Amino acid sequence: MTALRFVIGVDGGGSKTRAVILPLPAAAAERDTPSFVSGPSNLAAVGAERAGDAILRACDGVTTLSGCSRADIAAVNVGVAGFSHEASRDAVLNRMRQAFPNASVSLVPDYIAAFDGALGGQPGIVVIAGTGQIAYGRNAQGDELRAGGYGHLIDDSGSGYGVGRRALAAALASRDGSGAATRLEALVLDSLAVSELSAVVAGVHGGAIDRARIASLAPLVSDAAAEGDLAAMSILTETGRFLATLAIGIATKLWEPGERFDVACAGGLWSSHHALTDAFTAAVAASKRTALLVAPRYEPAIGAALAAAREAGRL
Repeated sequence: MTALRFVIGVDGGGSKTRAVILPLPAAAAERDTPSFVSGPSNLAAVGAERAGDAILRACDGVTTLSGCSRADIAAVNVGVAGFSHEASRDAVLNRMRQAFPNASVSLVPDYIAAFDGALGGQPGIVVIAGTGQIAYGRNAQGDELRAGGYGHLIDDSGSGYGVGRRALAAALASRDGSGAATRLEALVLDSLAVSELSAVVAGVHGGAIDRARIASLAPLVSDAAAEGDLAAMSILTETGRFLATLAIGIATKLWEPGERFDVACAGGLWSSHHALTDAFTAAVAASKRTALLVAPRYEPAIGAALAAAREAGRL
């Protein structure tokens, strides 16, 4: 029997699904790692059938790029959004196991794949800030903890959605005179293609302006902050401080005072104006925890692939 030669890692999100493939033994990933992108696979948002279709399309695409077949795959690890949707999760996992009968197949939350990519599977904390937000940590003993990530109706103050929501509030306060004047008032109107802020209020409460559109306002806040807008700077500073509370909360439960640990920041929101990252760094430093801020090593899909390789017992 021919030895199984490859592992696949998948990062399944709300807008796209990205798969990568690594040859065994896989101790690291190269810049030219083959990858394939398909449609969304958030289990809660698109359901089991569409999510499964997207994941399998991405996996088949990347195997084709590598000149192999499903039969050559030793392990598949899928990090997927909407993991808590149990029925969809079980259906997708069963489908993947049928598609890859020779492989070890695992399905994990998307933040686990982000952790494995950002820290290469080593102990530490990853703080993810994109449309949503969550932090996850694991120490050398294997103890783990997550913080945040409870959805925009309860949580997400450190997310693109949270920044966009605050931008709307600042724009309305500017119009009303109850808050500082801000460029966000004009920027929000232009971005949402409306002539007055009352239409924004109606759109949000009526559902026409949904979570994704609100999150899409986050870059406007960064732009305004770069021009010295105080309201925008305040929003990003507040967001950075909130994200720091997630990391600090995890650290207090997983590491003793004085123990060193790494913190990696992942997700699109971290490319915002430096007010956010400055506030985050200062708050972590003020906590007196021995944290070393590190750049993410790999993207989530590669993190999932490296975890698949460990599962295959090849590292």
